[in-house]
Amino acid sequence: MEYMQIVYVRVICLKQGIIVLLNGTSSSGKTSISIELMNQKEILFIIYQ
Repeated sequence: MEYMQIVYVRVICLKQGIIVLLNGTSSSGKTSISIELMNQKEILFIIYQ
């Protein structure tokens, strides 16, 4: 049986910025998504793990 891995992305817009929450199973692509977001030059990111 093949399982589909899902990443849950929640974007919360605030007056002072945006919070992006990535939640998902192991190997579902959370790191790849976060790296691509950080590569966007017009967006400043502070990362908490």
